[in-house]
Amino acid sequence: MNPLTYPPATRWRFTAMASGVQKIGELELSWELPNDWITDDYLPEEISAQELLEQWLKWLWATKSFSEELGAPHIPIRWMVRGRDSATAEAAPPVTPQDQRPNFTTYYTTPERENNDEPVNWLRLPVTDKLWRAGRADKGGFIQEATGFKPAALAPTFDLRVLAAAGIDWNDPSG
Repeated sequence: MNPLTYPPATRWRFTAMASGVQKIGELELSWELPNDWITDDYLPEEISAQELLEQWLKWLWATKSFSEELGAPHIPIRWMVRGRDSATAEAAPPVTPQDQRPNFTTYYTTPERENNDEPVNWLRLPVTDKLWRAGRADKGGFIQEATGFKPAALAPTFDLRVLAAAGIDWNDPSG
């Protein structure tokens, strides 16, 4: 286990600001990349993670869905804080000062460990594994399944050049 990541069963206490209702449960970070929802039209038995990755890369280059600040080959990562045993799902707190979207701390108090009142260190929350295999068809799971890549907690972008480490040609397929 990574000592820099909270243990999986760590429970957090936080309160909804609008209602005052307190929640207690496990929290994790979930990541999304542009168009990773292409998995919605398939099952792992119908298309491989590698085939979906190829479709996704073609779409990225065709639509130029890169980071506004950094450009190609940087893809923005959207982060969510999700409760494993509750209906909680909100955008993660901002990574950069430019990101002023409503987020978890807009709607809830800062989570504290249930057993010792320690405030959460957002960077230590576990990052969800997203997979694409029989019995596990996660949205965007083809990326981790085909490449082994999973972003570090709250990383703002995904650099396509890391795909070269997995032997994948990340360059624009149109030339």
